[in-house]
Amino acid sequence: MKWLASCFLVLAMGVVAAPLQSPVPQSESRFMAYLVKHTPTELEYLFQRAAMLAQDSSEVRQHEPIVFILHGDETFAFLNANAQRFSNLIGLARQLDEQHIIDVRVCEAWMLDHGIQRADLPDFIDTVPNGPEYGRQLKQSGYLYF
Repeated sequence: MKWLASCFLVLAMGVVAAPLQSPVPQSESRFMAYLVKHTPTELEYLFQRAAMLAQDSSEVRQHEPIVFILHGDETFAFLNANAQRFSNLIGLARQLDEQHIIDVRVCEAWMLDHGIQRADLPDFIDTVPNGPEYGRQLKQSGYLYF
């Protein structure tokens, strides 16, 4: 499991990172990424890496999905209005969500600031009232950054 956590840390490409807290039992390891100011290409890369790790390791498939918290302009790529332009990214995210590998969540406070409604996002994307606070809650409940 240490190998898996190390892979996530190495592959994150600028994902906000924090030191790992005290070890969580292997059977309960859960991961999250709090993303701000990433390009759609970077997000697609992170999703592809999550898919590759899930394919290579039954440990990933046996755990909670990796939670991706979007709290920045990268969210624009997921708008229904941009579905054609970012079809590869959205399709990959949908597929990984259906396979229970990732769980994409968007900050409602950020959405409000940018005039985005829930109906503007694909149905597989969840929202959270406040992305930074949600990330803190996940961290406190034992999620690890990757």
